[in-house]
Amino acid sequence: MPRQYVSVKFRQEDARTYTYHNDGDPLAPGQTARIESKRGEGWQLVFVDSVSDKAPETYATKPILRPDWVDRMTLAEAASFFESPPMALPQPNEVERARIEKKASKYVPPAPPENLFDAVERADDASLDREHGDRS
Repeated sequence: MPRQYVSVKFRQEDARTYTYHNDGDPLAPGQTARIESKRGEGWQLVFVDSVSDKAPETYATKPILRPDWVDRMTLAEAASFFESPPMALPQPNEVERARIEKKASKYVPPAPPENLFDAVERADDASLDREHGDRS
């Protein structure tokens, strides 16, 4: 396969492109590819903007990493993959459902809180009684 020179963008909305070379399966505009990360600690996903068979004359290019299934996706395919509806949660079987219902039946909800205004008033009355004696 002939070497491809691929102009990529780091974000789709970027105006600036960067050129890498591809010795693997041909890439086309609109696909994604992987390049080595800036610090060389892994890979980064980029967006293919254009493809050429002419090498840049003023600089050397870095390689596109070996592709895998995500690199062959078009942007529309990638979007549909990540926007697919979530899977339904598994439902408990009869034994598990009975255990949950038994445990729930033992639950006693806490008593509703008393009226906060009345509680503060009683506390104030008790405090005044301690300070100034019984007022009745």
